[in-house]
Amino acid sequence: MKSIRIGMAAVVLTLTLTACGNSESGSGYHVNQDKEAFPEAIELYNTQRCLSCHATDLEGNMGSKSNLSQIGSKLTKEELIQVISEGRKMMPAYADQLSAEQIEMLAEWLSTKS
Repeated sequence: MKSIRIGMAAVVLTLTLTACGNSESGSGYHVNQDKEAFPEAIELYNTQRCLSCHATDLEGNMGSKSNLSQIGSKLTKEELIQVISEGRKMMPAYADQLSAEQIEMLAEWLSTKS
């Protein structure tokens, strides 16, 4: 009986750690696939803490609100510029950390995600 409990605990722990540690879903998409078309935007995304909330597949690590995989069908480029610049709810503002040109590059790329 004790060995069954230990085995069950090991299975639960393994499943929990696997789910929490995975920054990619089964979508098969990775932001670096867009590196040729949007090299500067991808470089910014990969180096400006974007990955910690939005993940390498854009499906988000913070629940559905951090999912950017179809953000281009929800927000215009101009709205994306505003959100990146000023922040929104849990999203911090980046106007003090990124130039207007860098924010526009990110918004241009994200506006293609639909």
